[in-house]
Amino acid sequence: MVRLRFVGCCSRKVGEGILLAREAVHTMEQESDFDKKAALYDKIFIAYNDVSRTVSKQRSEITAAAEKETLSQIAEQHLQELDLISQYIKHSRLRQTIARNLLLVQKHVEANSKPDDLVRLYENLRQNCQEILDLDGILSDPKSRDMTQAEIRKFEASRCFWLAKSYKSQHRWSESILLFKRAEMLLNDAYAESESVGDPKKSDLAEMVKESISLRAMAHAQGVLENLKLDKSFKEGMQLTETGRKRTVVSGDERFESVLRVTSEKGIEGTICEMPPSLTSTPCKPVAFDIAVDGVMVSDVKGVVKYISETDGNDGSAPKREGTGFSRWFRG
Repeated sequence: MVRLRFVGCCSRKVGEGILLAREAVHTMEQESDFDKKAALYDKIFIAYNDVSRTVSKQRSEITAAAEKETLSQIAEQHLQELDLISQYIKHSRLRQTIARNLLLVQKHVEANSKPDDLVRLYENLRQNCQEILDLDGILSDPKSRDMTQAEIRKFEASRCFWLAKSYKSQHRWSESILLFKRAEMLLNDAYAESESVGDPKKSDLAEMVKESISLRAMAHAQGVLENLKLDKSFKEGMQLTETGRKRTVVSGDERFESVLRVTSEKGIEGTICEMPPSLTSTPCKPVAFDIAVDGVMVSDVKGVVKYISETDGNDGSAPKREGTGFSRWFRG
């Protein structure tokens, strides 16, 4: 009743719009069917948007009147109340947006959708929470601030988890292993923060940690098996050649592409991989690769190449090595 009187002093239309939205929220919470819930969310957002337009219009009228004459004390109070209602509408609309996105997450998980879809949804959820923190007055409320920050940590960890599953589905084993490990760290931190604010759904984070550990082990095993298959195929059917002369990777440092030329038993030439590697699409933008190097660098192995050239055509004895100590180690 206090809120009704507070809103009523501004505009009856504003009060009716807020009551309509809250009634739709109450009805939606009692509903279990996904399609009916989605329709009710549309009704909620329409009501909040109508109220927001009404508040913006009233505020513009008061501001225009202030340019012609000094505002009375009642008009100034009216303006402050409109600002408070505007913040309330923004907060309520963002909270319902978060609830709708969580409903979509549940729907996608049940439908076994692509991990990419879940990554985008959790990124939207993180942005929704960040927008709540940007509202006036939220940071001055410790309870709301801590709860929202804990939600951000939870959504960031969940996004990383589904990003790892996305890379795993593309057989990108190294990236998925790294992302699963990072997700476990983020999930553990999010669990601790959720526990400190009394989040009743913190147990979901613990289950995700267990699943992440299992999926990381599977990705590791699959990566090892795939490497073994490639290694076996290489040893059985192909030989590194260049104009009929065997070469080593080190001796091909200046012309690395020539090292990758292969000849099979059937005489068919091909390449193991392109150098430099061609650009390939990735399922999602990585969020954990802040330690990655955005380039391909060739190591400096001049000393080793010199050593190989010295041993070519001699009697098999080891060549005389120049230098001593640490510098000698680099020269081979």
